[in-house]
Amino acid sequence: MTSDGRTRLTAWLRVHAGWEGEDCTLSLITGGRSNLTYELRNDNDMRMVLRMPPKGDSEGRGRALEREFSTLRAVADSNLPVPDALALCTDPSVLGAPFYVSSFVDGFVAASPEDGAKLAPEGRAAASRDVVDRLAELHSLEPGELGLAGLGPGKGYLERQLDRWVERVRAADPVNAPAIAETQRLLAAAVPEESGTSLIHGDYKFANVMLDPTTGAVRAILDWELATVGDPLSDLANLLVMWPDPGEDTRIESPTSTSGFLTRADVVERYAQASGRDLTNLGWYQAFAEWKLACLLVGVVHRYRSGAMETDGFDIDASTRLVGELAHSARGHL
Repeated sequence: MTSDGRTRLTAWLRVHAGWEGEDCTLSLITGGRSNLTYELRNDNDMRMVLRMPPKGDSEGRGRALEREFSTLRAVADSNLPVPDALALCTDPSVLGAPFYVSSFVDGFVAASPEDGAKLAPEGRAAASRDVVDRLAELHSLEPGELGLAGLGPGKGYLERQLDRWVERVRAADPVNAPAIAETQRLLAAAVPEESGTSLIHGDYKFANVMLDPTTGAVRAILDWELATVGDPLSDLANLLVMWPDPGEDTRIESPTSTSGFLTRADVVERYAQASGRDLTNLGWYQAFAEWKLACLLVGVVHRYRSGAMETDGFDIDASTRLVGELAHSARGHL
């Protein structure tokens, strides 16, 4: 960001977000592949987090970011741990794109096996349990009571997702588009009766929660850009896809492949007990989650190829191969 941009941002923060002082430094927080996330800090060690769309924003992420901000504000009225959404800016003269700032939650994001190994064994088990319990708690919230009934259409969520994501892939990845379309056809032919409707996160996984580095407890649930009202088992299935068993040789990077974390079977059992939901059709939802992950990854690869995301070691070729692998392996759950 230019010095003029920092000056405009600092002035805006002082007026709208309670920022103190004349200085503001920005550090890119790696991990997110859709929106850009920065840590803001000043000489007095005041810290906030800024979220904004990538360069160009051809996918309309500015509007999604505004939805994320309003969702965080609403969920803050529950007991679910989330960052405080402090202020939203829709004036392009400040940074050239919409953005919002939230409180900085100190903690530890466990996104990889190496991260998982940094937790004590008892912390790994505790983190596993709390991540599952918080998901069940999220799904128990009543969207209408939080003012979020209009966040998503509710019933028919699965069919709409199948149509929406396959259309996005056709233009962005013509190589993998046929495999993704064929898996979509098989999924659409076997859509189960929806398990219900609730507030759902849309991308719930270890990489999107902030943990206490000592106890493993969830301090904050992050990255709500895909939140909507839909079928809660889609969230559980997404978590399972991103939860390899300890010691499993997997193409999915996750802390849970480190010893001491719960197994996928443990996760299913704990969620069933905590939520009381019928998991009979969970296999279909797992196929759907793998397929949707392939679709999401297509978008990520496209943003890196177009230069919308800053280079941070992301392997474009390996991720493109993974898209095709996920599109095919999803069929194994059907």
